[in-house]
Amino acid sequence: MQALRRRVEGSNEYVVDGEDLTLIGTAEMPLTGYHADEILDEKDLPLLYAGYSPVLPEKRREHTANTPANYSEYTNLTNWKCTHSVCRNNPKKFMKKSLSVEEALWQQIGISYHVVNIAAGDLDAPAAKKYDIEYWSPVDQTYRELTSCSNCTDYQARGLNIRVRRENGTIESVHTLNGTAVSLARSLVVILENFQNQDGTLTVPEVLRPYMNGRDVI
Repeated sequence: MQALRRRVEGSNEYVVDGEDLTLIGTAEMPLTGYHADEILDEKDLPLLYAGYSPVLPEKRREHTANTPANYSEYTNLTNWKCTHSVCRNNPKKFMKKSLSVEEALWQQIGISYHVVNIAAGDLDAPAAKKYDIEYWSPVDQTYRELTSCSNCTDYQARGLNIRVRRENGTIESVHTLNGTAVSLARSLVVILENFQNQDGTLTVPEVLRPYMNGRDVI
C-alpha cells in the first residue's frame, strides 16, 4: 500500500507518495472541481448535484460519551449547488433550499435537532454563511453536530476559474453552495442513541423499514 503524507506539515491535506493525487475531505471538492476552467451559460444555472464519497484526509474527530475520541474516515452524501451572482441579491433562497434538504431527511427519521447560525468569527475561509444542524444526544445530554450547509459565494469559483456568461454578455464568477446531507458515521451513532432498546435491540425508524425488508426491530 502506498504511503500517505501531508502536503504541508500541520495541514489536513494528504497526498499519495509517487502520485499526483490528493485524498478528498468531502464530495464537495470533486463536485466543485467538475466545472473548473469552464464558462457556463446563465440559462443553465443553477446546477444541482449530489455526491457520495469517503471522507479521508481531514480525520475529523467524531466523539460522544459512548464512542472513543479518535480521528477516522467516514462516508458522506453531499448536496452541492452552482449559481450565478444573482445569489448575492437573494442568498436566503439558496441557503433555505440547502438547509431544507438536510432537515427533511432527519425529520423523516424522527430525530430531535436544532439549527445553529454559525457566527462570522467561527466560519472557515470559504464560507460567507453557514448553518449547522445539531441533534440532541440523549446519551451526552447535549447537542452535537450532525450536518452543515455553507454559502461560499464566489470564493471557490475564483480559485477554480468557474465563470458564467450572463444574458447581457458579461462574464463573472459563479457562486457555490454546499452541504453535508448525511455523514454515515454520525448517522449510525444518532440512530443508535435514539432508537436502541434496553435489551440491545434496535427499533428501526419507520421511514427506513422498507429498506430492511419490513423489519421493525433488529
